[in-house]
Amino acid sequence: MIYTSGSTGTPKGVVVTHAGLSALASAQRQRLRVTRTSRVLQFASLNFDASLWETLMALSNGAALVLARAEALSAGRLQNIARRATDHACHATAGRIGDLTRSRGLGSNAW
Repeated sequence: MIYTSGSTGTPKGVVVTHAGLSALASAQRQRLRVTRTSRVLQFASLNFDASLWETLMALSNGAALVLARAEALSAGRLQNIARRATDHACHATAGRIGDLTRSRGLGSNAW
């Protein structure tokens, strides 16, 4: 069970089956080309349901899960950690992508 607020903003428990997790891992492997040599940044807080996406992406596919200190995930530093420590994926909210885009002086199509 994971806890999510979904679109309502009200926290609720959601049952996630083993089959569902297996299907997600398989889709990540196929569509995102996650391999045992990939390095995935753990960006979402472990208290956030999106962290399951990152954790599963790395660990179920034999990839490395890169953990960073909270201060390294600020907009100015996130670019550096993403470039230096990961070679595969960075899952971030739309707001954080906007921060990264503005900090680099890039237009909205940069990502």
